[in-house]
Formats: sequence, C-alpha cells, structure tokens
Amino acid sequence: MNGNYCLENEKIKEAIVQLFEFGMEKGKVTIIDANNLITTQCNCLGSMINEINQILINYFNYEKTIKTEGQEKIIISEQMGGNSEIFEELSQMVIKGQRINEKSSKNLIDELTLNKIIVNECVVLEGEYGIEKIILVVRNSDVLMPEIYQSMQSLFRLEFINTVRKMSDYAGWSILCYEPAPKYCVSVGFAEKGKEKEDLNGDNHSFIKLSQSKMLFAIADGKGHGKSANQISTVALNLIESFYKVGFSSQTIISCVNKILLPAGEENFSTLDACVIDVCNGTADFVKIGATASVIKGCETSRVITTDSLPLGIINTISPKVQKFVLKSGDVIVLASDGIVDSFDSIEDFLYYINNERVINVQMLADNILEEAESR
Repeated sequence: MNGNYCLENEKIKEAIVQLFEFGMEKGKVTIIDANNLITTQCNCLGSMINEINQILINYFNYEKTIKTEGQEKIIISEQMGGNSEIFEELSQMVIKGQRINEKSSKNLIDELTLNKIIVNECVVLEGEYGIEKIILVVRNSDVLMPEIYQSMQSLFRLEFINTVRKMSDYAGWSILCYEPAPKYCVSVGFAEKGKEKEDLNGDNHSFIKLSQSKMLFAIADGKGHGKSANQISTVALNLIESFYKVGFSSQTIISCVNKILLPAGEENFSTLDACVIDVCNGTADFVKIGATASVIKGCETSRVITTDSLPLGIINTISPKVQKFVLKSGDVIVLASDGIVDSFDSIEDFLYYINNERVINVQMLADNILEEAESR
C-alpha cells in the first residue's frame, strides 16, 4: 500500500472492513470484491486476501462450535447483528500492529533468487517484537526446496516453521506462510480434587495451544457446586477457547462471553482466570475476572497478580484489564482456584509458600500445593 503502515490510511482501513462484510455474507472474498482503492494502491493484495480468508475460515469454524452448544442466536443477534465492532476487530487482525518491511521483503527475494527460487510475491510482516510472519508465493516445483529455509535463516538469523502451504488461485504457484519458531518450551503440571469427593464441581481448567506461538491456560469456577456449577464453568471455558483460537482480543472475548451468560439467569455466572503465554517473545498476558490471586515464581523472588472484578454473567458491561509480564527462563506460573488460595491464611501466605518451594518439576509443585492446601 502507500507507505509501510496500513493503519495510517483510513480509507484503506474502511475498504478492508468492507471486504470482511462481503466475506461474512459470501463465506470468502476474491480480488473482484476489492474496490478500486485497494486494487490500485495495495502491492500485496493477493496475500492480504489470503489472510482475510484464513481469518474468515477460523471464524466460521468457531460459529459451528457455538451452534453445537445452542448459542448461535445469542452470538449472531448480540455480536454480529448491526455491530461494526466485530468487523473492525477482524480488519485489525490484518493491519493493526503489523507493518510491511519492504527492505526485508526485497532482500529476501534477492536471496531466494540467488538460490534459484522464483518468487512471485514476498511479504515480510513485522510487529512489536520483530518479524511475525513471512508470506511467499513461489512456483509449485519450489515448495519443498530447502533453499527457502536456508535463505530465511541466513538473512534473519532466526529459525522458522511453515504454518501454511497451499495452491494459489493462479496455476503453477503456491502460497507459503512462515512464522518464527518458538524460543521457549513450556512444561505443564496440574492437580485437582473435588469438594467432599464429589465427581463434579464448579472448577474447570484448560490448557491448549492456540497457535504456533501462543498457549492458553485458564481456570473457570461456576457458581455453586456439583453438576450445575460444572456446566456453567464448562460453557464459559469452551467459549473462551473458541474465541481465543479465532484471534480476538481479550477485551472482545470477555465482552462476548459475558453477554452469552447474562440471558441465562442471574445465577448463571462464572469466574475466569486466564493466562496467554507467547513462547516466541517470552511474555504472559493475565486476564482475571472475579478470580483469585496468581503467582509468577522466579528463581529467587515471586510476584503476585490480583485484580478487582465481578465474575462473568452478572453485569451487562465489563471491561477486563489485561496485565502483561515479561518472563524469564525458569519462571513458573501458578494459577489456582479460590478453594486453594483461601485455605492459606492470606494471599501473602500463599505467595510465601510458593516462593519457598524449591522443587523444579512443575507437576511435583502442583501436587505439593494441593497437599498443603488439604493439610490446612
């Protein structure tokens, strides 16, 4: 487009939002749907349309999940019907926070050409922490050539993984997408026990891989206990997972889930304690809605994360605060339900106990915390 930053051109931004509106009606968009402003000013139209269609596919997959839970009418009427905010956020997934590094794109084309890889189009996208994605359109015969990886590694001094490989609309060409390989590994441990040996309770947990670079860890606690509380927290967690997989921001996700829980009645609410870890840049985003304290345990000292917020499904408007932390190698994040934290004398007592635990194995740490809580 005209300049490196798509976000600086408001008319382009409006045109992209319009493309998403076409896509929601038709299921996908093509070059024909793009207005003259984009076709004449965007040098990366093919890649952008590919990105938009991928986001639309993710959204429609999410919509199918919602339908199986009988919530489609709520989602469509409250979140999609005449609400431009969702279209705005979809468009931001393409243009917000990312810029096209034209110099790097040109250098990569030159490097690939030297290695006899013919490139029809190359886009290097950068974000807050450096390169986020590389999109290439190459000949079908070159798709598996090792020189592609070698050229990117030589130029950017990074390891990459291939996330997309598919045929282009143009005969003889394929679209390849690469993202930086994760720099960090994550180990997971968990321990749980129901109240008075109940098979089901209000606490539910989740840890899933959202993308090549992000993982979600979450605990939801439905109101009450037994089967009813378990159903509430299960629905809340399933919705949270689906929205995060699509790629919406935490603010949009919490708002949507909150509106879904509201119509079901005043007793239908749940706390949420969520943490999204980026294994490429080593950051953790915490979203706490009515949840108890969490802890980041370091080698010598630990930090406690708290917030004051009502649970989901109580009030109509909710504005979650996302707390971002930079992690160090060896840090341990402890998410716990209120049943665990409340068994200690105070949040500080909970923090001191975790800080003084010297086990390295995270599963052993989880078991020790549960055992200590029971003993109290």
